[in-house]
Formats: sequence, structure tokens, C-alpha cells
Amino acid sequence: MTDPQNTSVPPQYASAPPTYSAAPTEDPGKVLGIVALVAVFFISLLGLILGYVARSQSRKAGFENTPAKIAIILGWIFLILGILGGILFAVFFATAASISS
Repeated sequence: MTDPQNTSVPPQYASAPPTYSAAPTEDPGKVLGIVALVAVFFISLLGLILGYVARSQSRKAGFENTPAKIAIILGWIFLILGILGGILFAVFFATAASISS
């Protein structure tokens, strides 16, 4: 039975710890990183943009996306080479046109 002189409050229990959702097990930008890596060989600017988007998605999820990183590096290299090639092409044909006239 209860003791009339015992006026203590029943013990308070701590609340349950908060539940956290599990970290994603798969990189959300992985497929886009691979697509960027393939696209960079055909359209360097598109591959470069997709590489940055894939890397951003992966970073938000806490992953490192190696294909996206490679696509970004190759995208810049191919873009610079394409611009230089275009300039050389224009200079060559401008010189050839001036010589033939």
C-alpha cells in the first residue's frame, strides 16, 4: 500500500532519443557523373556542366564523385583545346584566303 508520509513525486523518465534518418547508401549524383564523363568526349561544354551538377548533388549527400571530377577536368581541357583549334582554324583560312587573292 501507499505510505501517507511518502510525498515524493514519482520518478520522471527521459524522453526517447530522436530518430534520425539513415544516410543515403547510394550517391545521388553517380549516374549523372558517368553521363557527364561520357558526354564530355562528344560535347565538352555539356559534359562540363553535367559534371558540376553531379558533383554538387554528391556533395550535398556527403559523397565524393570521381567520374564527375574527371568530367570537369576533361571538360575544361577539351573546351580550351576546342577554342584554340577554332582560333587556329580561322587564322589558317584567313591567311589562305589572303594569299590566294
